[in-house]
Amino acid sequence: MIRAVLAVLVAVALLAVTAPALETARTDTTAERLNVEAERLERHAGALTADAVAVDDPTLAARKTVTVRVPSGFTTAPIERVVIGTPETIPGVATDDERDVTGPSDMTGTTADIVFVYQFTGAEPEAIPITTPTGAELDVIDGPIHLRHGGETRVRLSLIDDGEPTVRLTRVG
Repeated sequence: MIRAVLAVLVAVALLAVTAPALETARTDTTAERLNVEAERLERHAGALTADAVAVDDPTLAARKTVTVRVPSGFTTAPIERVVIGTPETIPGVATDDERDVTGPSDMTGTTADIVFVYQFTGAEPEAIPITTPTGAELDVIDGPIHLRHGGETRVRLSLIDDGEPTVRLTRVG
């Protein structure tokens, strides 16, 4: 009987000691997976501008559909929102005039037209700038794109000539 009680007490103590480390690992892993999704989106936009020619007519534009995955499950941190859009259209994300922070949310000096924003429950939003290596403009059509929690969202990239090459992002479905 004493052994059983002692075993339970030791197990509870070990769980209490390791719980913060497990939460930190979940948050770090989820953030890394979301960063990879943002980089994938950026790479696809860059590849589209490098491999195709921008045209005036949107119906003839080069297109690519990208599936963006938001991680879910026991091993991920709870996510409040994941959004793709311009900083001005996403609540809680600082605009150029308001930025004075350092770290992942600091986008001072960037030429990014759009950002990939994720926010863990109870935390400040993190904004990842999305750019293209070719310098093409990026534009989100129909406001910010809210990604599905714990699922897949398809985003269509279209290369349009708006006086200069522009990659338009729209949600599919």
